[in-house]
Amino acid sequence: MQSDGTAAPPPGRTPPPLPSRMSALARASAIVGAVSATLSCLGGGIGGPLAVLLGMIALERIRASAGGLRGRGVAWTGIALGVVSLSLTFLFQWGLTSVQGSLNAQLDADIRTTFAAIDDAGGREALGKWTATQGTVITTAEIGAFARAASERSGAFKAYAVSSEVRKPNFSTGSHTLELAVKLEFAETTVPAIVVAKIVPTGTDIMPRMLLESIKIEDPERGVLRIGGAKADPSEARADAA
Repeated sequence: MQSDGTAAPPPGRTPPPLPSRMSALARASAIVGAVSATLSCLGGGIGGPLAVLLGMIALERIRASAGGLRGRGVAWTGIALGVVSLSLTFLFQWGLTSVQGSLNAQLDADIRTTFAAIDDAGGREALGKWTATQGTVITTAEIGAFARAASERSGAFKAYAVSSEVRKPNFSTGSHTLELAVKLEFAETTVPAIVVAKIVPTGTDIMPRMLLESIKIEDPERGVLRIGGAKADPSEARADAA
């Protein structure tokens, strides 16, 4: 009889080794890594570092247990999934930043080209940066009239700053509407405006295209000047073609 109350092994025989236990940390590392890697495609792989940390601690405890713990392969799986999660999250964020930067640059170019379209050549160039609301048409003459009216009112266009934005996604068509409250800076004054644009897939380029749909300048002194979008109120000074 042994001190713990169990029967002593027969003489000349060693007791069988106790079965090793699966490391709870190794299992947790694999679970966290798997979930994080799955969510990383949506930018939610924030559990990657935790999976790596748990896996490394598990490996150290398995080594120190002298056979009492098992799960080395499970721990390495958790570490690998954590690294994959971190990589995918980085790629997702990089891609998102690249797309947003491209859209911002397109919007800036579209607005500048529109306000510079004071002649026929400028109007033709600006036309490619516009899309008409359903049931309406945007023409070079209308763009030119709008640009000339804005220039006569406020001088040359300089820059704009976004105050707020509202995104209206349309997953059935893949085209998303973006409504921006902006401050338009001209040579002589700065006025508030509403800019509506559409983000549309191109089919030939990985980057989507930004197209203007309407610009509505809300000048408190000179009234409203508008191009594109729904039909303006009679009180608005719309930039119609001459």
